[in-house]
Formats: sequence, C-alpha cells, structure tokens
Amino acid sequence: MSLTGIAFLIAFAAGCVLALGRHPIYGLVTYMGVFYLPPYLRWWGEALPNLRWSLLAAVVTLAAVQIHRTKLLSHGKLFSHSVVKWLLVLVV
Repeated sequence: MSLTGIAFLIAFAAGCVLALGRHPIYGLVTYMGVFYLPPYLRWWGEALPNLRWSLLAAVVTLAAVQIHRTKLLSHGKLFSHSVVKWLLVLVV
C-alpha cells in the first residue's frame, strides 16, 4: 500500500473519531473530503478496500449528531466552532 493510501486511512479514521468524540463538524469535513477525493478514482486507492467511504462518513456524522445533540442545540455552540466558520467561508 502506498503512503498516500495510508495517509488517507489515517485522516479518515481521525475525522471519524473526532466527529464522535469532539464535534460532528469533523464528520462533515471528512464526508466532504471523501466526496471530493474518492479513493477508487485515485491511483493510490487500488490497495484500499472497496467501501462506500462517503456513506460510512455520513453514518458516523449522523451518529455524532445524535450523540452531541443536547450540547449543540441547548447552548448554541454550533457556530462557535472554528471549523464551522471555515466551512462557512468555503461555502460563501
């Protein structure tokens, strides 16, 4: 397996763990990364398992939203996170 494939796996796992542990926005960033950089279309993705990476990231994000639901909605902390601000800058 190439170093780029290993880096993708590490980044994907870190995004999923951060989404479940800290904030669901990391799951969204992971989903966007997989959406715009699908491993099956890249040369380094040949050695990776043939998974639906975006679906897996979406399920992790949904689980993270359910886990952090009370913290997100009760305190209004959704837009206080720096990753959300950068995502809004990207959207604008």
